[in-house]
Amino acid sequence: MIRLVKGIEPEILATNKGSWLRDLNTEMDTGLTVNKAPSSKKYNQPTVKNSLMAESNGKCIYCESKIKHVDHGEIEHIKPKSKYPQEIFTWENMGFVCAICNNKKNDRYDPSIPIINPYIEGPSDYLVVVGAAFFARPGSDRAQITIETVELNRVELVERRNDRIKQLHTLLEKANRLPETLKKAVWDEIRAFVSESSEYSAATNAFLNAFS
Repeated sequence: MIRLVKGIEPEILATNKGSWLRDLNTEMDTGLTVNKAPSSKKYNQPTVKNSLMAESNGKCIYCESKIKHVDHGEIEHIKPKSKYPQEIFTWENMGFVCAICNNKKNDRYDPSIPIINPYIEGPSDYLVVVGAAFFARPGSDRAQITIETVELNRVELVERRNDRIKQLHTLLEKANRLPETLKKAVWDEIRAFVSESSEYSAATNAFLNAFS
């Protein structure tokens, strides 16, 4: 989980969100729940999803997995639409996530101890990465809630992060053994490997920093 920057709101959302919300309120006034109201799905537009995907470099905003390798990805509402229907079409409330994180989070959200929002705060202020696992900084209930809610340390994620760390270690060994004249190319590869656009960059950067 890393800090993200919110991009420009897609025109289709900026133009239509007011009328979509009015339609949603009308449908809910008839007794429909938000999940049954037809208008509650109108945010699910290709341009909206593509813009969200670009913000996170195609990675899940929570677990940092590259989604398009295995799935289409989903639009996540950080404040769940079932509890905050008035924020369904709020651009700042949306993110691009994998189906697993989305299903695990579901509508779990406690405003008194909200999960970490990578768009408005730095996850590293709350979370520490040790090896392939995330830990809550001492006293950070929000970090613990975040780890538990989307299961940031589920077995598959720890395995994948560990694979990336092993690959990084191999690159570091290679750079260390090369003559100075040949090291630059490997270090360029290392910097790309741990960049924000790469999978599990929180874990690989933490590992790299341990050797700095």
